Amino acid sequence: MKPNIQAWPRKHASTFPNPQLHLPESLRHQTIVTAQMEEVASSLEYAKHKTKGTPAQILQAKIFQPTEHLPTFMARYGTQHLLEKSLLKEKGYFGHFVHDSAAPKGFRLWHPSEVVLAHGLADVMHIPNDFILANKIVGNMIAVQHALYLLTNTLPSLNGSQVNMMELFDKFRLHQFGSETSHLFPVTDGHMLIKRNMLLLNDFCDAAQQILTWKHEIPMHAVWTPKHGLIEMERIHQLTMPRPSAPPPSSQLTDAEVDIEDTLPDTLIWQPLIRGEVQMEDTQHMFWYSADLPGHVIAKVWDHAFEVNFQGVDQATTAILKPTTSFQERDHPTERCCAVLLIEQELNLISVEPKVALLKQHQISSVASTLYDQFGQIAVFQTASFDAVLTDRPLLHQKTRIDLVYLIAAFRQVQICIFERTVDHAVCFSFQGPEQSQQAVIEFWNTTCAEESCSLLGRRSEIANDTLSFAPCSHDGIAPPTAFKLALAICAARTLLDQLRCEEPDAPEVLLKWDSRPLWRGALHPSHDIRTIAMILCHALFPISKGKVYRIVSKGKQQAPETTMECLRSTNQQPAPIVLFAVMEMHGGGAKQQQKAIQQNALATAFLEQGHPLDWTAKTVDSIVDKVSLHRLQSITSQPKKSTRIQSLMQLCEELKIQIPEPPKPQSRAKKKEELPIQLGEFTLVNAFFMNEDGSPATQIQGIRPQATGAAPILKENQKLSSDELAILVVGHQYPENVPSDELTAITIYKEDWPDHTWMEAVHSTSAFIRKVLQTDQLDKSLQAIWGRSLRNGRSPASPNEAISIQVHATIDSASFGKLLQKSGFNKLYLTPKQQTGRPTSEYRIIWLHGECSVPKAIAISAQTSGCAGLVKGKNGALGLRYPQPAFDAAWQVINPKIAPPTDFQGDQLFKIENLPFGTSHQMLSAWAEANQWTCKPFRALGPTSWLVKAADAPPAGLLMFNTSPLLIRLIQSRDAKKTRLVLGPRQNPTYQSGPEADPWAQADPWSNWKPARPALQATAPVARNLEGPIEAKFDSQEQKISAIRTELDELAQKHEKHAKAVQEEFAIAKQREAEEFSKVHYGMKKIQSDLDNNLANTMKQHSQAMEQQFRDLKALFQQSQKRSKPDAGDDPME
Repeated sequence: MKPNIQAWPRKHASTFPNPQLHLPESLRHQTIVTAQMEEVASSLEYAKHKTKGTPAQILQAKIFQPTEHLPTFMARYGTQHLLEKSLLKEKGYFGHFVHDSAAPKGFRLWHPSEVVLAHGLADVMHIPNDFILANKIVGNMIAVQHALYLLTNTLPSLNGSQVNMMELFDKFRLHQFGSETSHLFPVTDGHMLIKRNMLLLNDFCDAAQQILTWKHEIPMHAVWTPKHGLIEMERIHQLTMPRPSAPPPSSQLTDAEVDIEDTLPDTLIWQPLIRGEVQMEDTQHMFWYSADLPGHVIAKVWDHAFEVNFQGVDQATTAILKPTTSFQERDHPTERCCAVLLIEQELNLISVEPKVALLKQHQISSVASTLYDQFGQIAVFQTASFDAVLTDRPLLHQKTRIDLVYLIAAFRQVQICIFERTVDHAVCFSFQGPEQSQQAVIEFWNTTCAEESCSLLGRRSEIANDTLSFAPCSHDGIAPPTAFKLALAICAARTLLDQLRCEEPDAPEVLLKWDSRPLWRGALHPSHDIRTIAMILCHALFPISKGKVYRIVSKGKQQAPETTMECLRSTNQQPAPIVLFAVMEMHGGGAKQQQKAIQQNALATAFLEQGHPLDWTAKTVDSIVDKVSLHRLQSITSQPKKSTRIQSLMQLCEELKIQIPEPPKPQSRAKKKEELPIQLGEFTLVNAFFMNEDGSPATQIQGIRPQATGAAPILKENQKLSSDELAILVVGHQYPENVPSDELTAITIYKEDWPDHTWMEAVHSTSAFIRKVLQTDQLDKSLQAIWGRSLRNGRSPASPNEAISIQVHATIDSASFGKLLQKSGFNKLYLTPKQQTGRPTSEYRIIWLHGECSVPKAIAISAQTSGCAGLVKGKNGALGLRYPQPAFDAAWQVINPKIAPPTDFQGDQLFKIENLPFGTSHQMLSAWAEANQWTCKPFRALGPTSWLVKAADAPPAGLLMFNTSPLLIRLIQSRDAKKTRLVLGPRQNPTYQSGPEADPWAQADPWSNWKPARPALQATAPVARNLEGPIEAKFDSQEQKISAIRTELDELAQKHEKHAKAVQEEFAIAKQREAEEFSKVHYGMKKIQSDLDNNLANTMKQHSQAMEQQFRDLKALFQQSQKRSKPDAGDDPME
């Protein structure tokens, strides 16, 4: 029977993860390329396969990037250049290097630890310090992937077990070591390659000591593993063989079987807790943590205020936390995989699943029957959080004897600063203000948390001078500072809100939530407003928010400060509690100068809307911004109601003693009539309808020009353009017969499709550029007219340098429109057919291509279908193919054969539906329309309670309801819906059919056929007329203003010349003064120099004279002749 061989899970990739490690200096020294090694590697004599090239090219071919496909690593890697020359000539030099800019030559050898990471590693490994031995081990090592492949295909034939190779390799890649997640841990005679934040247990240390003792020379019939150490093959055979269900009765339990039982791993899921310690200057606090928690998770519990140092398990304390001043990891996106428990005066950090509820995890639910955090009993769905401390008893708050009004007044007079004392990590409050108010605030914070709850969190209160501190108790269960401050803030909020509790039976019940947890619940008086609650939260939650303002959200929107509880009361028969959400105000959004400019614009807008003059507004805004803080200005300008905002601004001006002028009264203006949307260039006056004075037909001119005579169709306001204006406008209701039959379309060009020089040509000469592109397909003559160029950057108008797209409108000959549309998109000119009203036509439909489809692929897809009308580019560069309505379904079946084609909704009326329930979705609105028998298609949400829908007919008559809410449905008129074409010409008089009988009086009346005779006029040339209209008056006024400006400029130029002359004179005087001072200084320096020279010469002369006199005296002494006296007779001769 042929075995079922599973294929190798190939990974198609051009690059691979970088295996380079941050090596110590001692290990980097081992990877330096020597001169002999470089000489052999660049030699043509030792090149593989007789490679041709210069030595530099041969050497460069052996240098690889760390993410490229790498050659094989040999056991003699790093020392292959020392082999015999004959062997190198025969086999070639197989060494290679890695590019490293920090290396002396720009490249270096691979370190064995990096080779292991490149091969693949899923467990720890020992790397000896001996570079040759380490390369020998790595070069002869079987890769993990190869071993997995062989074992997976061998196991079914041994024990019949089936292993999915793809799942096995996915698990291997999940546990695979990487350069970013691992590091080298120094041990005796080498380094251990381990993952970061890994704790080396005793078993592992003993196993590592065994391999160091054997020096990597494992004896025969034995295997070494990091978990079990050195194991003999017989014991491995016993461990892997299946055990009998019941041992024979005559067998005895031997020592060998006892050893086997001891080496078997424990299969129960349990978490060993290891002891840790927080060390500070004066105190030490003990805690317990799960062995699999990494260091950055433990540090996150204390907000990274401590640095974690791991020790070996042979020590009593395996993790020591010491204070640090490094704040680089405070914003680390740490996964919430740790639960903080404070049970029986012991702080425990338990490893949990971050996305699984705490009560569904056995290690948490088995601690106590009921668990509480700072907010109260934990919810069923609640997950882990670093700020939450789980206890077996609830935290209680105390009532204060100080009245709420007096306490709020004291809060406003006292400045509070909260900090953590570095000596013992106590939470401290510092107060500054009037003594009476200060004592009230200290008493409140000291008594707000019950004494037993404070002791449960391992803290006690101490008052010294103006400081209130919550220092750690003597026992070991100390809550982290952040968790304690959270508990203190919750107790303070409940203490203050209890004083607002109303005992009246009809008082509305309020549920206040903070951070999606219930902060307080109780009845409040209907007259209490949002401003009171926000003010209490600002003071009570100071330990967490540092005095920031809170916004109150209810019913899906922010409530105004003056909103009362009565306004928020439910109108249902079964009243539900009023749910309020406390949300901290948003901060940030730009630099201080940018925020200052925003507030200046907001203030200026508010003043100008009230009609104040511009010069006064500019001065007032500058004065307010200089004297008032940005925080207060933001609180004023962000108020939702305009009346409240204006009232606050007026009060601010009174405080700053700024006089507010009376705004001018608004003048009543006549409502301007809407101008008729008429394009005058499309119409022609009837010939001879307008006549000149001499009886000749007046010629049509396009506008009034100087020295021009004729009839001009003009649509203006009721203003007289000239003194002899004789034109008249006749409005008809029929379209002219000579309307052109061209097609209207929009042409879009994108910057990303063209080179830079071609794009600049398109920006500067768009019309010529489009005709040039169409000329390649001989379609340039199909363009009739181009107008309306628009430069865009996204949806915003842009300058030519910043534009990324250009769009123009054009009319195209109907005969060539179909051919031009088929070429569109593929020639990088994207066309959008439009109706005469400007909207896209509904004659075509688009099939969007899924995924990141390229233009060549879109061309290939379009070739498989028939009737393609061009390529379309949508938002974010998405591509689609345009098809006429008859060819859409057939093309859809070719492109998306497994998906049903979308239905074509033919409705062209837009309706706006308002007052929908909050958060109504597309499916909900479609179901409602179907239930009310109204065919419509929702296509855009205008907000949480309003939608735009498209329909073919009006909604059903009557009041439409969504659940219990009445809906407001309005028809949205198109901007071009009211535009109609007008024609010019004589008004046709109604014709009457004559009766069968003639008029008898017409024959008897001699004057019935009389017509006045026109006098013959002499043909004279038209006399030029003097046109004195408002245009000439405007020109005269402009000339006067220009002359006045010129006069002022001349005066300014004269003043400037005088000023320049004065400045030149001042410079000349200063230059002369500087020259005089310089001459004085120069003369003084010369005098000082001469005095110094004279004094030095005199001194040297005197010194030389003294020296000469001393030498003369010495010479005289030497020249004196001393005569020796004869010896006495009694003296003995000297021998």
